[in-house]
Amino acid sequence: MASTAASITPVTIAVASGPSRAPVQLRDDGDFTIGRSAESLLSLDDAAVSRHHAKLSLRSGRLSITDLDSTHGVWVNGVRLEPGEEAPMHDRDLVGIGP
Repeated sequence: MASTAASITPVTIAVASGPSRAPVQLRDDGDFTIGRSAESLLSLDDAAVSRHHAKLSLRSGRLSITDLDSTHGVWVNGVRLEPGEEAPMHDRDLVGIGP
């Protein structure tokens, strides 16, 4: 009998510059924050990063990022998101947080 459970490939988030930190794997659907807050999935100790800077959303294996009205912005592959804007993410996309 075949399994009806969907096979979910984990999504790995790696910090490419700034303070070194271990990659984070997202395995389950949900929303995950990036910001200066210690409660964030990716907590970045930098004055240019808002406490709740951006939100990563994983739904059925699809990842997106939303600028949470941050002061210094979110960029995806060099394009700045508007405050509150959500953008789809793809393999090897680069995200900029802050100036």
